Amino acid sequence: MNLVERWFSELTTKTPRRSTHRSEAELTKSINALTQRWNENPKPFKWVKSADEVFASI
Repeated sequence: MNLVERWFSELTTKTPRRSTHRSEAELTKSINALTQRWNENPKPFKWVKSADEVFASI
């Protein structure tokens, strides 16, 4: 999984599943708010396995 996929996973977990949106505009506003909060206090993703460990598990 690359970092872009990981970011969208985080976004999906924290925004749409934890709240109710009655319109596309509300969903967009929630996504923008999450993105702004993330950018104010970014947390880098850390890989916990080496590439060899990942390939060995396949």
